[in-house]
Amino acid sequence: MREVFELISIGTELTNGSTVNTNGYWLAKDIRKNGGIVNRITIINDELEQIETVLNEAIKRKPKYIVTTGGLGPTHDDKTAEGVARALGLKTKENKMIANMIKQKYNILDYTKQDQLIKFRLKMARIPERAELVLNNIGTAPGFILKKELSIIICLPGVPKEMKDMFRSIIKNINFQIHECVTNKEINYVIKNVTETSLMPLVKRIRTKYNKIHIYIKTHPHTKGKKNNIRLQIIIDHDKTKIKEIVSSIDKEIKVEIKKLERIPIKKYTTD
Repeated sequence: MREVFELISIGTELTNGSTVNTNGYWLAKDIRKNGGIVNRITIINDELEQIETVLNEAIKRKPKYIVTTGGLGPTHDDKTAEGVARALGLKTKENKMIANMIKQKYNILDYTKQDQLIKFRLKMARIPERAELVLNNIGTAPGFILKKELSIIICLPGVPKEMKDMFRSIIKNINFQIHECVTNKEINYVIKNVTETSLMPLVKRIRTKYNKIHIYIKTHPHTKGKKNNIRLQIIIDHDKTKIKEIVSSIDKEIKVEIKKLERIPIKKYTTD
């Protein structure tokens, strides 16, 4: 049984099209590599009501992990800590260790209004009560972890480098094991002079035959010039000891079927 995740990407810059949600993409890919599965990615504005509502909706679906990114900084639009606290019926409080780190870090800088600037930055030290702290080794804003009913809520900053480093530290240091025995393999085929519709019988046969295996099949238009080429993408999640055998079996079957659809030699590439 694979662990189920939901991702909540917080930031008005994401919803208004100013910024691409690369954090959601990276997390989904990294979670899959570790044997987990992401059922939903939600992008919302920097609004307390949205954070509270969306988080509560996610908790009702009972995923094992809910990961939020963004909204933990010092500016007026960073509202994740307060929104999460409201959703869980908690208060926020200043973490003394983080507050001291912020004061020590910014006191060495020559600002004319140092006290006022530090006051704004101390906002990053306020996290929900009972939250487990996740230190930020690259930046300033910490993350935190809370548990609500059957879900573990992991809140991380939106800065990609910081988010990635902290997520990896959680996997490594906080007994955050997704599924050590599960791995995945991605195979791609570029099939020439075919349409997506012509591949549907093949896709259906593969899905039916291997219905007991978690297999993702997707066709992508791969047009080059006037020719209709299709990239057939297959991602297989399975036990590490058996995945090579399964991939080999599916690969042979697909090659046979593709040869019936085209006369040009098959171009194949794999991605781990």
